[in-house]
Amino acid sequence: MLNKVNDAAYTFDFGSFDISTGTKNAVLALSNAQLDPVFQDLLNGSFDISAKGAFSLSRFDSFTGLAISGSRALTISFDSNLTMGSYTGQLVFTPISANASGTSSMNAITMNLEALAIPEPSTWAIFLGSLGMLTFGQRLRRRSKA
Repeated sequence: MLNKVNDAAYTFDFGSFDISTGTKNAVLALSNAQLDPVFQDLLNGSFDISAKGAFSLSRFDSFTGLAISGSRALTISFDSNLTMGSYTGQLVFTPISANASGTSSMNAITMNLEALAIPEPSTWAIFLGSLGMLTFGQRLRRRSKA
């Protein structure tokens, strides 16, 4: 789920996944929207993916010349075969507007990535069943001592 934090920051939350259920993918579209009919700017940009964490990325390379109404598919993947825990990463997109009069840098946009790997339900059932047996055993010991 993509949530807007403010005009320059977003959070993409993959949610919770059972461990060992495979790779989860999300495809995002980076689009060049025409906000003013007078300006026909091309969109150029680059990504800083140095803090991507446990996430895999596809098509997050630098690009130039994305035309008005054009889009570029970007794929973010999370491999749930990792150990149990919370995973985070961060991407920073630096857009540049280009037209006949030159180029203009725009404000960077940050996307925080989040995912949570949790044990499968059967693991929880085994854990809770074992805990119940230990508790039952302790009660039997207390009764036999009394």
